[in-house]
Amino acid sequence: MNKARVMLLAFGLLLSTCAVSVATISKFLRIDFPFAGGQFGTYVFGANNKGQVVGFTYDGTGAAHSFESGSDANLIQLDVPDTLATFAHGINDAGHIAGSFVDQAGVHGFTYVDGAYAMIDAPLATKGTVPYGINNREEIVGYFANETGTHGFLYAAGAFTVLDNPGGTDTVAYGINQSGQIVGTFRDSSGTHSFLYHQGKFTRIESPIEASLTLAYGVNDGGQIVGTFLDGEGMHGFISDGREFTTVDFPGEGGRTVMSGINNSGDVIGNVYESRGAVHGVLMSTDIIQPVPDRE
Repeated sequence: MNKARVMLLAFGLLLSTCAVSVATISKFLRIDFPFAGGQFGTYVFGANNKGQVVGFTYDGTGAAHSFESGSDANLIQLDVPDTLATFAHGINDAGHIAGSFVDQAGVHGFTYVDGAYAMIDAPLATKGTVPYGINNREEIVGYFANETGTHGFLYAAGAFTVLDNPGGTDTVAYGINQSGQIVGTFRDSSGTHSFLYHQGKFTRIESPIEASLTLAYGVNDGGQIVGTFLDGEGMHGFISDGREFTTVDFPGEGGRTVMSGINNSGDVIGNVYESRGAVHGVLMSTDIIQPVPDRE
């Protein structure tokens, strides 16, 4: 591990100063799809509590293809038929997948359940629908775009709920847990910020003082949040539960770290961007994440 740096975070939810903590990586697995070229790479976005992961990669022509990991940990190509590109973003414990695809008509969301694809288009979307997270209740979050900007959404029981952070614009919802806690990002006049949304309330997740950008991507049932922030030295991953904020840099050659998901077993997924341009998916565990009991 190149470095592990710990910072303080003013976490709006608990209105308290986070404690200093140092993370030790206890498991580290690099994930590379077989035909992913160095300049294109492998991007991992979702993980369930069984350790299955989903993401996407690019072939030698630059075309995007999705994948999921099988029971034997091999990566299986997973593309929506007759499309230009497929991006898998989230997977729940039943193996149901949410993501997006591109065809001649534009950008659409999809679910993949028991071998069948279903398209998801938000009613107000005119410029695309992109699902990201899916929980075990089949609740899906993501964003859609139209002439007024980018809007987060919650899709549950066949109905869309628009999630627009009242403090800004361009809301994107990335992750959802079993309790319905949602994490994502929004923009205002000072930049891009992260939020936690629960029971109708948006709570801003403040960045470390020296960070110019904070992106919250995933949340597990224990309320542990992972994401990425940018400072003067580059891009780093973070883990926070509202009491501790720990930054983690994946091993790599001058790498930049993006942490995109966390499950109840304490596995964290994301990507490391090497200085020579290669992008790798990663699956890791640390000593600061404790397993969370299953919730029905």
